[in-house]
Amino acid sequence: MATTFEKSPISPRQDTSRVRLAVALMLLALTFAIHGDALWMGFGRDDGGGLVQAARLSPADYFFDPPTSAAISGGSISPWHALVYDVDILLFVLDSRWHHFHLVLVLWLTSLATYFLLRSWLTPDWSLLGTALFLTGAPTLYVSHEEMSSHYLYGLIFCILSIQCFLSSKEPHGGKYGAASALFYLLSVASKEIYVPLPLVLLLYPAENSRRRLQKTLPHWIILACHAIWRYLAFAAAWGMKFPSVPTWSRRPEIRPGCARVPASP
Repeated sequence: MATTFEKSPISPRQDTSRVRLAVALMLLALTFAIHGDALWMGFGRDDGGGLVQAARLSPADYFFDPPTSAAISGGSISPWHALVYDVDILLFVLDSRWHHFHLVLVLWLTSLATYFLLRSWLTPDWSLLGTALFLTGAPTLYVSHEEMSSHYLYGLIFCILSIQCFLSSKEPHGGKYGAASALFYLLSVASKEIYVPLPLVLLLYPAENSRRRLQKTLPHWIILACHAIWRYLAFAAAWGMKFPSVPTWSRRPEIRPGCARVPASP
């Protein structure tokens, strides 16, 4: 007996441009109606440390220096977390309202990605309902009000896009979708390690045969293996082990000019 996932998917491409625009505007309104008050929350409990780390380090440090990658996140590897602070400081300095606007905007984009992923199996009304449940959930409400949790959202949207591209890889010229799926998986892992098991989910997805699924997820497994090696290098010092040092030519111990002089918004 065929499972639900083995049935022909309801392609989101069947939606007209007007339907897509209407859905995008509805989700935009719902996102800001529920989470818009985050713009006046100010910085949270751990934001100070994240802002200082981003101001003192460059992306080359927390992306390419294993000990630094471990130091900025404690027990996990999530360099994208520091990058979000870095970009926010570059664009908005220390105006917390714009920092949170960025976060709510990413939440809206995540809701759009969620809707179009659900459209692979569900009708527009059920897909919209599922997305609304995501936006109104307590975990989502918590994340949207804490900039320190922004990497969870980025990781989620990258994970959803990886799944969507994986599903599209069955189509003609699917190779580019497979490559995009692997790239988004890499970004999701760089955001938060809870998305590391995604290749196993894709491998067990009941579509095509097992050999074909393994072939399509091979880039994902390579990324997972590289992540495991990087994690070993990052935490080897904490375990009392030795590993080859990585040059940190780009480390900047000074606070960026202007950052320390601009007060956070009330």
